[in-house]
Amino acid sequence: MFVQTIKRMYSWALEQGLLDKNPIINVKRVPKAPLQDRSLDDAEVEAFLRYAHLGEPLGDICEVLLHTGMRIGELLTLKWSDIDLEQGVARVFNHETAQRGDQRPRTIPLNEHVLNILQQQPQVGEFIFTGETGQPLTYNALKCRKDRLEQKHPDMPSVTFHQFRHTFATRLARARVPERVAQEILGHSSKLMTRYYTNTSLEEMLDAVGKVEGAQT
Repeated sequence: MFVQTIKRMYSWALEQGLLDKNPIINVKRVPKAPLQDRSLDDAEVEAFLRYAHLGEPLGDICEVLLHTGMRIGELLTLKWSDIDLEQGVARVFNHETAQRGDQRPRTIPLNEHVLNILQQQPQVGEFIFTGETGQPLTYNALKCRKDRLEQKHPDMPSVTFHQFRHTFATRLARARVPERVAQEILGHSSKLMTRYYTNTSLEEMLDAVGKVEGAQT
């Protein structure tokens, strides 16, 4: 938008006879930086969580993201009434496919680790993750907390919340979870989207060609 404004200013100057030539006629806008869609490796996860737990509930939230594949917006709007401890599931009503017409709640399985984290949160309101005074925790407040920790600790990896969802999807694939099951857990409308979320590591590729070599001997 800034470049376009400057271009309009120079165009006006040309029309008024104040300039003979537009000096930025060939200047283009800087393209947006690509999103960090890749998965995190185990070392990055361990290093990030070590520091994230210094700014709770940031650490707990990221662990839940890592073990459920939930979107950050889904988790921050999750209510105590959405958790079924007996069945070990969360029912998410505010999910992406619901906004496209599918009004069914998305059922997300919760492992013991996640259930323990959730049960340790103080119940000071209807939402599970809240601020210090019990108000719903916002994305901006959580991101500011993360950014401050990353600035304070140079060894803390700089990651996005969405990378935990990619990491979870990759771990499902490596655990050989059937694609249709992974698609349902992640709340994807197609298998193609589930495939996009999974990353293949160099170790997996080397292991694959090693298996082919072994089969030929």
